[in-house]
Amino acid sequence: MFESDDAPERDDSLDYRQHFQEYPVQLLILDHDLRATDANERFFKNTGSTRDQIMGNKIFDVLPADPQHRAPVEQALRAALDGKETSVVELYYPMPDSDGPPGAQRDVWWTATHRPLRNAQGQITHVIQASEPVTEKVQADRMSAAISSELEHRIGNLLTLVLTVAKRTAQSESDLKAFMANYERRIIALASTSKLLTGKNLHGLNLEALLRAHLDPYLGEGSKTAIRISGPDLHIHPDRAQSFSLALHELTANAAKYGAFFQQSGELSVTWGGSLESDFWFSWVETNISIDGQPDRKGFGTEILTRIFPAQIGLPAQTRFDADQFAYQVGTNTSRDNG
Repeated sequence: MFESDDAPERDDSLDYRQHFQEYPVQLLILDHDLRATDANERFFKNTGSTRDQIMGNKIFDVLPADPQHRAPVEQALRAALDGKETSVVELYYPMPDSDGPPGAQRDVWWTATHRPLRNAQGQITHVIQASEPVTEKVQADRMSAAISSELEHRIGNLLTLVLTVAKRTAQSESDLKAFMANYERRIIALASTSKLLTGKNLHGLNLEALLRAHLDPYLGEGSKTAIRISGPDLHIHPDRAQSFSLALHELTANAAKYGAFFQQSGELSVTWGGSLESDFWFSWVETNISIDGQPDRKGFGTEILTRIFPAQIGLPAQTRFDADQFAYQVGTNTSRDNG
């Protein structure tokens, strides 16, 4: 009979074997050679092993791992056999994957404690390991850390963008009232995009969803402007989404002041293609409008469209003013006709 260092007097009215097998934490008993002499049902369930595979065999032969993963477990077991209670916390030790091809393993993290077991003479003969898989907790913690890091990075980039918008808006406006009006609407555009970049969109969002968010007031049955939207499903990283948001805000605001959303017969066509990594292109074309030539004054809105946004996505851009249309095009083929 085994006894732990501080085992109380045995109660013969209890079925110790049954309690051992039904214990909610997985239990494994090893001898000095680290051969398994007993284990409970939770152990076999969590490790995907069977009693025939484990019993009488060295545990690291049955459940092998690379030396760097095996070493801390073996060290803790042998220390317990020397009389010390030991533990390992959130330790990576992969398990055979019964659902995968031969030799496949699944990632598992464990927290375990090890205690020496003594015989009636007080000699340490075995070690008992009580362990639990904590993979979900480890992965959740890592995800939380990654999200925190991403948010810290994103907030830093956003504040830099906000500061740039503030400085350049101030430089392009002649009075405080005009500055506040233009600065406020640009910040609202950034804030709206930040709100979109939450939940399932935390790591980016679809370009069409972002576009429709900006065009929403002008879509639907009540709109006097014919709007065509066409392009493939394209995922945008949060940093680029903010840049897109500024550009779309300027395009939408200009269309509402002077172009397709302002003039009775105006039409808008927005198309895109390719991918942001290689052959991306984007085209915004307003037609059936009256334009008195290219504007003489180039404010910060123009700088967003022709310099800031193109620089942040690493692609060329151009604007074109004709007598009856306005075109803004970005990408590998800025001369693309979208009319």
